[in-house]
Amino acid sequence: MSRTNTILCALLLLGTLAFANPLQAMWSVAELRAHDHKSAAMQGTPSQVLAGVTQPLGAAQCANGQAAVGGIAFDCSDVDLLAFVPVAALGQESYGSAARRIEGSDVWGWTSPSTGDEYVLMGKTNATAFFRIVTDDATGLPTLENLGELPNPATSFSVWKDIKVRGNHAYIVAEASAHGMQVFDLTTLDGLDEAPDRRHTAVAHYRDASNTSHNIVINPDTDWAYIVGGTSGNTVNDVLCGRGGLHFVDITDPVAPASAGCSAVDLYVHDAQCVTYHGPDTRFTGRELCFNAAEQWVSVVDVTDKNAPVRLGVFPYTRSSYVHQGWLTEDHRFFLLGDETDEQRFGFNTRTMIFDFEDLTSPQLPVEYFGPTTAIDHNMYTRDGLLYQSNYAAGLRILDTEGLYDGGTLSEIAHFDVFPDHDNASFVGTWSNYPYFEDGVVAVNAYDGLFLLQVDATLLANEAFTPGE
Repeated sequence: MSRTNTILCALLLLGTLAFANPLQAMWSVAELRAHDHKSAAMQGTPSQVLAGVTQPLGAAQCANGQAAVGGIAFDCSDVDLLAFVPVAALGQESYGSAARRIEGSDVWGWTSPSTGDEYVLMGKTNATAFFRIVTDDATGLPTLENLGELPNPATSFSVWKDIKVRGNHAYIVAEASAHGMQVFDLTTLDGLDEAPDRRHTAVAHYRDASNTSHNIVINPDTDWAYIVGGTSGNTVNDVLCGRGGLHFVDITDPVAPASAGCSAVDLYVHDAQCVTYHGPDTRFTGRELCFNAAEQWVSVVDVTDKNAPVRLGVFPYTRSSYVHQGWLTEDHRFFLLGDETDEQRFGFNTRTMIFDFEDLTSPQLPVEYFGPTTAIDHNMYTRDGLLYQSNYAAGLRILDTEGLYDGGTLSEIAHFDVFPDHDNASFVGTWSNYPYFEDGVVAVNAYDGLFLLQVDATLLANEAFTPGE
């Protein structure tokens, strides 16, 4: 069959899917337009308060609602500052003829099984930077040691970079032409001395059906990665995958990732969480499910059979604007979701949507929780019954989920504001956080740089719990 005929067949297939679901066909045009519009607005405005910080800041205890260091006061509650590394301290500060600013984006972490050392993986426009968490000799507190960077392999730069870890390898994608997926062997960090100028090398560069990608999702219980929100640069692949649907990657062998096809059940997926399900709906126990934030709605898809994904349901909600990212409680009952532009569009405070998925095919109508500020929500994760939200201008917010199991709602119990200027609904401050280190240490990445924070131990001892027990 000629390439032209192949493309025509693919287009016909997409047309058939659209005819079967005209709502999704109309939505696909709207959501692509929405993403392009969002892209134009997402060059973060730097903090004026932090503008003069060019070298790392040390520790500051949260006292009387503030953590003060270097003449800067961060609003806080039960969270201390351990360290702040500004982008300006990482070498290159801008790129391109227009001198666009290098910015921080996503963040993840890794603990070495050999040494027990903990590492922070900081995404930024031009690279992924690696830090070891070490003990500061002067204070006896954790701080950050810069081990160098893995450069961006793309032909252009983009602030949208995402990182996940499976085993001892990091998997890195970005919305930059020809970036693909980098695979980095994290064990090579063990034993290295501090060297900010060090340049690391990836062990694999996956480009099969992956050119630019918004995000990468990894099931922690399997060797499957899911690239989302991307294009391959290949017309047929892009049609079959819906320009940004789930793209399946077998990472059984990290140095040789293998494509296993894709799904256009959702034409565009902005972010997702894929798990081996162990929640209350026992019909799906042991199935591999993806909870997709698909810009216009939440979608739950059974991807156990990569050749025949099955959508369990589509779940829109009122006053949706940009269905961005969410995370399950650890018992897989509740899905907690952030809508990235509803605060700007409707003028209310930070809103978290709470989906009760006791029945995966017919959940209860989502409940709304409104936070204390007007900031936009971004990425959120759960651990020990607590929800760790990165809410742009309002910084890290920690919420207790226990009330959900008594018919109540979320409640904020701690915070650390990484953007001292204001808490307005604008694209400034923090994108993401990593709350899975031991002893309450949380890494928070922001446009302005990387923060290492310490949550109060007494608070964690009193508030943490095991959902479902």
